[in-house]
Amino acid sequence: MKIVFSKRSITDLKNIADYLLKEAGVEIALTITDKIHQVIAETISDNPKIGAVVTYIPETQMRFFSAGKYAYHIFYELRKTEIIIVRILHNKRDIRKILEAENL
Repeated sequence: MKIVFSKRSITDLKNIADYLLKEAGVEIALTITDKIHQVIAETISDNPKIGAVVTYIPETQMRFFSAGKYAYHIFYELRKTEIIIVRILHNKRDIRKILEAENL
């Protein structure tokens, strides 16, 4: 399936990379952002229903899947011919509050 990144997910990736670069250095930033891309390109793309359904947002088919051992959740929606990457958020953030506030 075709992968499409929302504007917010692109911003999330940029913010993750910037934060990790500042706090942990180039190697860690590249390792984690590469893993996020790998999970999207290989795992989610090949097995779109692998993620758990986000049950706390009514009337959505949004799913999420973790980026391996790293603390980032990839939120996505399945469409007929594509997978929309909606957000990429660290699991220590108040994810429910963020997603509900954005009416996703």
